[in-house]
Amino acid sequence: MKCSVYMLMVTECIFVLLLCSSLIHSCGLTTHTEIAHRALEYFNGKTKRGDYKTMMVKHQDAFQAGNPYPDTFFDSLCFKGRYHDISEDTHWAPFLNVTINYIRQKYPYPWDQDTEKLIVFMLGFVSHQIADITWHSLGIDQGFLETMGKIDFHGSYGDAHNVGDFGGDILNLFEIKLQYIHSLENWYVPTFDLQNIYKIYYGDGRMTADTILECSVLMFLARAGEKLAVSKLFPTYAEKSPFMLSMLNDFFLGGIDDMAAWTDNLWHTTLYMLENGTESCQIPKNPLYINCGNTSKSFLDKRKVKNGFFSKPLMHGLSPKDVLVRKSKRGAYLTLGMELKKRLRLATRKISDSTIRAQPKQVQPKAVYRVNSTYARLGWSLLNGDVNHDGYEDLIMGSPGYSVEGNYQAGRVYIVLGGPNGLPKKDLDLNKEANITIECPALCGRHSRFGSALAVVDLNADGINDLAVSAPSDLTDSLKYSGSVHVYYGPLKVGIVLQDPSANYSCQETYCNFGWTLSGGDVNSDGFADLVIGSPFAPGGGEQRGKVTVILAKKGKIDSGKFDWVQNGEQDYSWFGYSVAVKKTSLAGNWLMIGAPTFRKCALANCSFNAKDKQSVGKLYIYVLPTYKLTYSFIGSEEHAKLGSSFSVGAPFEKYTDMLAIGIPDIDVQGSVVGYSVPFHQAGGVLVYNVSNLLRDYKRLVTSFSGDRRFDRFGVTVKFADLNGDGLDDFLLSAPLRTDDITEELEGAEQGTVYVYLDNFPIGNTTMNDCKDSRVIPCPGEKAYGQLIFGEDQARFGKDLAVVAVTAQKREIAVSAIHSSSTARLGGAVAIYTLQ
Repeated sequence: MKCSVYMLMVTECIFVLLLCSSLIHSCGLTTHTEIAHRALEYFNGKTKRGDYKTMMVKHQDAFQAGNPYPDTFFDSLCFKGRYHDISEDTHWAPFLNVTINYIRQKYPYPWDQDTEKLIVFMLGFVSHQIADITWHSLGIDQGFLETMGKIDFHGSYGDAHNVGDFGGDILNLFEIKLQYIHSLENWYVPTFDLQNIYKIYYGDGRMTADTILECSVLMFLARAGEKLAVSKLFPTYAEKSPFMLSMLNDFFLGGIDDMAAWTDNLWHTTLYMLENGTESCQIPKNPLYINCGNTSKSFLDKRKVKNGFFSKPLMHGLSPKDVLVRKSKRGAYLTLGMELKKRLRLATRKISDSTIRAQPKQVQPKAVYRVNSTYARLGWSLLNGDVNHDGYEDLIMGSPGYSVEGNYQAGRVYIVLGGPNGLPKKDLDLNKEANITIECPALCGRHSRFGSALAVVDLNADGINDLAVSAPSDLTDSLKYSGSVHVYYGPLKVGIVLQDPSANYSCQETYCNFGWTLSGGDVNSDGFADLVIGSPFAPGGGEQRGKVTVILAKKGKIDSGKFDWVQNGEQDYSWFGYSVAVKKTSLAGNWLMIGAPTFRKCALANCSFNAKDKQSVGKLYIYVLPTYKLTYSFIGSEEHAKLGSSFSVGAPFEKYTDMLAIGIPDIDVQGSVVGYSVPFHQAGGVLVYNVSNLLRDYKRLVTSFSGDRRFDRFGVTVKFADLNGDGLDDFLLSAPLRTDDITEELEGAEQGTVYVYLDNFPIGNTTMNDCKDSRVIPCPGEKAYGQLIFGEDQARFGKDLAVVAVTAQKREIAVSAIHSSSTARLGGAVAIYTLQ
């Protein structure tokens, strides 16, 4: 066994070295295709001339060929970069303008099939154009790669870019199912039409149909090359950027879902110009700011004026001979050769299970709640509380990715009511069987991600629970991303809630993302639950310093423009307010706890970015209430530990002796596999401190827990709760990115898990000591009372969890799997567990 593990590790290292030494980089080919694919799902393409969505579905060969097309002529891809400037120009709005007018003048409606393919190809590259804007921060601030540079690369945009474009493809190939790409064996490229468009654009015949075809064949091969080899590089690129691994899909500006939303917007503008002409539109260079009289985006365009972002493609031994080309009257069809098809089929064959792990007590779900809605991310937020005032706790589930035609990522909230026997112990389709469904169609703008965070409060101080729901991406269309929070006074009634909320709160700052996190608790000790709002990406006096806002419960009319306490973060890109909670401790009074997980230890006095900084060590702030006095703080010691991402207070050993658990989910762990020392990068951990010692200004570490897989994210969620009614708190913690197979091959990735430790768990280095039955150290599963499992690859099970009280002795545990695709692609799921 030792020999096989050793050979596995050596083989992987050699493979990575060989690939990295042979120029392996691509400019997000897979990522661009994924963005357009998501945007198409809910695109409302119906106009007076027909249904463009149906057209795009019909001509997928042209659509997917268009997605990466603007990168086709960049450096070293074809003709040694001779046509680099043509790829550059193809990224911008003037090229789109010429393309639209070419179609209008040469091919009047009704259109034949070749013209339909040309239009679909155009819509494919339009998605690429707009996605590159927010990804690369072109004409905007704080896009994905810029933020990635500030958090993971000491402020260097260039270093982030070198990792980000190709790394995004690697993560996509590893983390989500892409059959729709790999099952499509043909591309259609309108080579002769493109030749004519470039001739109009440049006024000469420099770009020929044959050149376009030759370079497109190489891009087509790059797609196949990624599938053959790139997933093997997942550990290399995941290690380089914890930010990318965590935020690729979800970051508010330039994450995949945000880029899909902007694709939807630009498609509508493009089709308006195609059908009505461009004369009434303002068309600057940046396609983000095209204005046909129906937008109010402020024009920045003060940053980079070139795209120019491209890295060499991965070919993995492929050549143009692996592609069959069939020319048509106006274009060319590209098809995979038989030998290449065979290699791709072998690459998708399921890898045999070579799992090396101890078998703890595994707990299967009693029921699973799902939605038949793609990209819904059901369970992004989970909460327990009695919302209908019947004395039983209910389960509240946020689904910020829920979409409807014409509104991608609109968001929704589902509530399943509890009763004397707890939650329903049967699988549910929440779109049909949820007791209460809440939407925000009137007040929330498009793409607002309603349901991102939840809190049970009593803001009108009537003794009945209210429900607060956030929409942090509200005002996306105007590039403000200000966000909003909406409060529904209880008791809530069964059915679909579409009426206006009882109270609404918003932020006036651009990029505020008001309500990324929420918490309810009694801040001023008046007996009513107040609302705490975390906005980690808010400017806070700089860039992404973050801020936290408190709204106190009160009787009478509420002033939605008045906040009772506001605190900004102290450091740019520290994400103050990423996690917030109010907790009543036994001896230390009431606490307001605020996490800033990307806080860094600065090398320079002015805290400007420096290569000697310790990045993302994280910081936890503890304010004693009701005075809001900052009394305690914890700062991480290791780079990328992200201390303060999660935390919880409970009494697991004896009553009135509180413990503070703090998650450090991105920290590296030094472990071993069958006796060989192995570093588990970003495995994660949890630190548990005695609260009573804090009163004496002494931080006593009582116990610690560690993850047992690379990129485990062990400790993303931690929670103390009395699960068995014995008066002491038990401890739950999740590892949503845990890959069961120690080899971490493409199959079996990121199932995730939740560990349950009953009260009086061992003290000391809990998961590193006495791992007698485990071949892998640490051994969190061996030390746990139970391990909640979901059993679906790539599900990210454990993103959030809630404990629902049934009786004084009985609890039920709800755990989300936000990337579950068992019913709908990335629709999410919530699993219900009971412990014997």
